[in-house]
Amino acid sequence: MVATRKHSKPYPPPPETPSSATGRSTSTSRRGVVRKSSKPPSSSAADDKPRRTLSQSQSQSQSRSRSRSRPRSSSTAGAAAATQTPPYSGTWTHRPSPLIMLWLLISIPLVLWDTGYVFLRPYSMPGGPLHFLWKPYGLYGQVDFMYGWPEYRAGNGFVGAQSAINLVEVMGYVYYLVTVFKCSEVREKTAKGGRKIQGKGEGQGCWLFTSRNSLGGREGVIALLVIFACSVMTVSKTVLYGLVEAFSGFRDVGHNDPARLVLLWLIPNGLWVVFPSYAAYYFASEILNALQTVTGVPAREKTRRIKSL
Repeated sequence: MVATRKHSKPYPPPPETPSSATGRSTSTSRRGVVRKSSKPPSSSAADDKPRRTLSQSQSQSQSRSRSRSRPRSSSTAGAAAATQTPPYSGTWTHRPSPLIMLWLLISIPLVLWDTGYVFLRPYSMPGGPLHFLWKPYGLYGQVDFMYGWPEYRAGNGFVGAQSAINLVEVMGYVYYLVTVFKCSEVREKTAKGGRKIQGKGEGQGCWLFTSRNSLGGREGVIALLVIFACSVMTVSKTVLYGLVEAFSGFRDVGHNDPARLVLLWLIPNGLWVVFPSYAAYYFASEILNALQTVTGVPAREKTRRIKSL
């Protein structure tokens, strides 16, 4: 024992047995398996990953396209229809006619004067205390008995009913004039060829006798309807007045000679047929143009707009 301890060289390792060699190889193989499992995936696995991602994105895009192609519900379709632009385009404005404006300024005082004479009979007739305000009606009452003593004593109420309608027409005409005066926009040509639009109510010094002003919006629509209705009323009432004379055998004007009848009866009453007829035709074309604008009729298919006089 003492000699063994003092041996300067270490003992050689014992010879390997078959069992120990097998165990080492097994442990080494196991370690290799573990090491292989801990390594990152091979190149084939890395290639499969982007393929899977691409297939997933394609499936998602297909599902989105299918959802878009599905029919919308009624509420969604209604909301989409509400947000769509209207089928018409462009704007509409009413352009007052200077000739009609001038006619209204002349005819309104005359109609009020005539209505006052009829409503104040017999005080406004010859011999009455107010006849000095209606002296020309002394002559006209001899030409047309409707305004003279014969029909008044007979109790004919046609002239009184006509004068009541005159008041309705005058109110409509005054409303139109006031609306044009307050709400119209005057368009002036600039030096560069463009158009300068002044504010509402501006440029009132030339609003009566120029076609540069325009009236739009709700005010323009209402004013156009009112003036058209009043113009038709004036034409129909005046034509009715003449037809009453014709169908009654010219009982009230037949005693006049032709020259006097034409000069003092036909021409004065004919003015209330010519100008209101032109006004009704002009305003009807304005209404037609407005309807064609809002219904989307192309400009080349629209009815030609009448040029204001």
